[in-house]
Amino acid sequence: MTEPKKYKNTVADQMESKATNEKTKDNTFLLFQEEKISFQQFYERSSAYAQLFLKLHQQAAAGDQEVRVAVFMDNHPVFLYAFGGCALTGGTLFGVNTGLRGEVLTELLNKARCQCLIVDDRHYERVRDIRDKLEFITPDRIFLLETDVPEFEAPSGLRSVDEALEAVRDELGDLASARPAADPSAETNLMVIYTSGTTGLPKGIKNSQRKLMTLGTATGGMIVGAKPEDVGYACMPLFHSNSMFLAVMTAFVYNASVVIKDRFSASGFLPDILKYGVTFWNYVGQPVHYILLALERQYGSEEKILAAAAQNPKKKLRVAFGNGASSVDQEKFIRYFGLSNMMESYGTTEMAIAVIGHKDNPRGSVGMIMDPGVKIYNENNQECPPADYDENGRFQNYTEAVGEIVRLGGPLPAFEGYHDNPQEESKKIRDGVYHSGDLGHIRVIQNRRFLYFDGRTDDWIRKDGENFSAESVAQVVAGFAPVALAAAYGVPCPVSDEWVMAAVKLHEGQKFDPEAFHQYLEKQCSGGDMDRKWIPEFVRVVNDFEYTRTQKILARPLKHEYFNLEWIPEGTIYFYRRGFDTYRPFTRAELEALLEEFKKTGREQLLETWR
Repeated sequence: MTEPKKYKNTVADQMESKATNEKTKDNTFLLFQEEKISFQQFYERSSAYAQLFLKLHQQAAAGDQEVRVAVFMDNHPVFLYAFGGCALTGGTLFGVNTGLRGEVLTELLNKARCQCLIVDDRHYERVRDIRDKLEFITPDRIFLLETDVPEFEAPSGLRSVDEALEAVRDELGDLASARPAADPSAETNLMVIYTSGTTGLPKGIKNSQRKLMTLGTATGGMIVGAKPEDVGYACMPLFHSNSMFLAVMTAFVYNASVVIKDRFSASGFLPDILKYGVTFWNYVGQPVHYILLALERQYGSEEKILAAAAQNPKKKLRVAFGNGASSVDQEKFIRYFGLSNMMESYGTTEMAIAVIGHKDNPRGSVGMIMDPGVKIYNENNQECPPADYDENGRFQNYTEAVGEIVRLGGPLPAFEGYHDNPQEESKKIRDGVYHSGDLGHIRVIQNRRFLYFDGRTDDWIRKDGENFSAESVAQVVAGFAPVALAAAYGVPCPVSDEWVMAAVKLHEGQKFDPEAFHQYLEKQCSGGDMDRKWIPEFVRVVNDFEYTRTQKILARPLKHEYFNLEWIPEGTIYFYRRGFDTYRPFTRAELEALLEEFKKTGREQLLETWR
């Protein structure tokens, strides 16, 4: 009697196990538009990609030790077939942010040294513009995924990925869908996921087969309570850790299903979760807010929203988790969808620090800290005291309590390093301390430590000799009723440090009332959570913001334009200074007077270099 094969806890082995087990092989793994893809189909299609990658690897330059594949596309099953193909070959998939272009995209692809690139028709033009600058990916190693771009004409000589796979099937026959001979270990790196790159070239974080399996196991067990009948919803980009760690790997480990949505759609969210029977959803950035706005626009009253969502017999959604949603939006979302839980959590892309929230945590907290090594450090690398809140919930010691979130001592088992970038590793881990680059504070309640996220260290605003978080300012500004979304950032000051500037997007049909806004801020200073230094000198009204692919507001373009009316339409900025009784429209005359102040203080050069 033949001994049953023993499968390791690697993505590769578990793909084969699920595809050959009678209990799981026909289970639906991926749902894309009207297509259902079983675990067996996923394995066989991934195997064909693996054979293609191995062929390209064999033809690559001598000394190339591993399969390396780049994907540059919106969410699509092909992204995951490439992922599966790399898993089976022991290779590495590089998920490239579709927001990149030009020199940054060129440098990232050259540094990755991939043997091929798969790009969809939505983003091919960006690759076309740089293909002559690519050092390792020749034009015949760029493969096109055709989706839905109308009248897209593929350039002569550009092969579709389907054509390349057909050639492999013609050559290998049935072997094209068989697993390659490679036997990767759990430590084998499988995917490089990039940081946002807000402070330079994005850093590629290594993620081994073991790490991906572990994260899927932990998410499904600790957050979702996953079962084979569960359905996830991956609408965040697959090149981001949020989708891969929390949606795809959770469904994979627990023999469950996951919907692959090409791009996030606020208006499409409710129809999708009803259509596919989605039970868990992960998010990052602002999508919760946009979904709420879409529901309120479409249905008007809460009664009608509840009838369409929470009380709908097709609604199966029970848990949502991620980061970036405000407390107010979380409460609404739980109510509108009748959730059993919604967890606003915190985790670095490196996964060196992870804190999981719960709906019963203190308002605004991202979760209880279980790891005693997680601390808050000030600029002098000294531990900050816990936050002190008075009986009315006012933050009493903001300056002393807010600092960088760090982790002290011991190994970081979930952080496996940066791809080909040891210098960045030494910057992140200094004297045995991991520096997250994120701001936060800790509140102690009944001997339990709760973490609060306050933005990025590079989002500090420095005013009157003190640092504070731009995120903290934006949260207060966003509390003004007519405001739908807000961002805050530092802008040039004629005396020293920076002034505070806020940009606001208003709810539909609302107008900015400078006097009401000023009164609101005064109330926040006297009885709320706002320090008087946080009051913005400038408020800019925008029609909309620029966003990352994970729906986070991009403040950098706003910061670069500061209050310069050469780049910003007059009538969209309001100005406030000591002695004013309210905000005033910022006119060209005001700008000219302000420029004279910069000249008098010798800081006019700051305006020239600010951009």
